[in-house]
Amino acid sequence: MINIKEKMGTCGRFNLIVRKAQTNEIVRETGWFDNLVLDQGLDAMANGSWFASCKVGTGNSTPVATQTQLDAYKALSINVQTETRGASSVAPYYKWSRKTFRFKAGDFNNTNLSEVAIGLGGTGDGAGIWNRALIKDGLGNPTVLTVLADEVLDVLCEIRVYQSQADINGHFNLLDKNGNIIQEIAAVIRPSKITTAKTTIGVGLAAMNAYSFNLLQAYNGDIGGITSTPSGSEVFTGNPSQQRLGYSPYVLGSHELKFTAYYLLGDGNSAPTKSLFIQGVISDYQVSLTPAITKGATQTLNLSYSLSWGRYNP
Repeated sequence: MINIKEKMGTCGRFNLIVRKAQTNEIVRETGWFDNLVLDQGLDAMANGSWFASCKVGTGNSTPVATQTQLDAYKALSINVQTETRGASSVAPYYKWSRKTFRFKAGDFNNTNLSEVAIGLGGTGDGAGIWNRALIKDGLGNPTVLTVLADEVLDVLCEIRVYQSQADINGHFNLLDKNGNIIQEIAAVIRPSKITTAKTTIGVGLAAMNAYSFNLLQAYNGDIGGITSTPSGSEVFTGNPSQQRLGYSPYVLGSHELKFTAYYLLGDGNSAPTKSLFIQGVISDYQVSLTPAITKGATQTLNLSYSLSWGRYNP
């Protein structure tokens, strides 16, 4: 098994802007502030959508990881005004996705808002949230944001995903169909395309059956730097529609998924596989194999790996 035991770190940020509905003039703005990703939010990252809406409320308890809803739900928005994506070009490296959710005039009437969250879905209640934060001012102190009946509220929500730039070194045994060891393979696992934006932040990490992601490519060259992909020529490319990838059911609370990449009978025959490129939903990896693996037309090959995630801690 190739184990990617590094935990990808994830976090979110908010900025709330109040505008006059008639003129679009900004009358109040909080500035950016951080949040707490909830346990149920980390679980939601395995399957399904986890960046679908924004919810606000009037509660003021300190966020804790085990919470499952807002203290005092007030309103929901699924109205996305803008959506942008990008990636940091300098360390600490992260990919980001940002959405602006708008609450229309009349949603509030001199309402004092004090809590905010990213919603997992579009249900009009305080449950099903990915993270939670008390609304804060420019100094980082909890505050109340008042929204009048003739004002709209724009909530800028940003999710960041951090990947370590360090290599992960390990070994795995190449086994025959009876489980006997054929050869020990040294593996180096390294991030790939770390400065390239992702369009799928907010999509479940096990979503390869619905999306053409978690692509597997084999190369006969060495792995590249963290911003690139392996060198040499492609031995073969496999994707979900060709049954080249599978995963074990997610275990609640584990924050880990186990994948298997399949070489079928017609894949990469008589060509040495020296490195792999694994394209995930929110992160990409490349793996060097020493010595290179060569399979014949009568052989299949399965490579298993695991991927884990958690809250980002600077």
